Amino acid sequence: IAELLTPFLPKEAGSPPKLEALLGGILATEGYFSPNFEFSESEGAETTQQISVDPGPQTRIANVDLSITGSLDEAARQTLINAWLLPVGQTFRQADWTRAKQQLLSDLLAKDYAAAKLADSTALIRADDEQADLSAHYQTGPRYRFGELVVDGLKRYTPDLVQRYNTEVRLGEPYQEQALSALQSRLQSSPYFSAVQVSLEQEEATSVN
Repeated sequence: IAELLTPFLPKEAGSPPKLEALLGGILATEGYFSPNFEFSESEGAETTQQISVDPGPQTRIANVDLSITGSLDEAARQTLINAWLLPVGQTFRQADWTRAKQQLLSDLLAKDYAAAKLADSTALIRADDEQADLSAHYQTGPRYRFGELVVDGLKRYTPDLVQRYNTEVRLGEPYQEQALSALQSRLQSSPYFSAVQVSLEQEEATSVN
């Protein structure tokens, strides 16, 4: 706790209410929502402010409500839910909460569902009993398939050169983020290009269910 809070302490003595609010907010990101602070001063060559911190118990996850709506089959849906990174019983930390939400969304975006999104999420903290109730609701959007590969910026070479390195981004195949990354890596490591960027033109996308 001392290592966590020390970098945020002012160089000079501060107002106890302001310090309590500042340090309490930092502790909350680590799951400590009921801290107690005591402030005192020691006299010497210079007056030193001392802070005693009792962080209280760390909040744990009591309930998790996850839902994924869309054209995802039930087996895939359950696999994603089972892989959730912040299960019941684990301590609540803001960084873990953010990472868990982003990981599930990234898994959806990586294959088929290029327009997936986190529709809403809530972390209800019950500080009195040191418990947190989490809910996160995702929408897959439609499935996508690869369309035509559009090549821009070539001056010395023809688009056929890019197609020679393209083994996965195929017209009509299910969209996979990994395929785009692999194509970019192959082009970037070739002797022909100094910079390559491969991206999905989602505004032009057409879904196929």
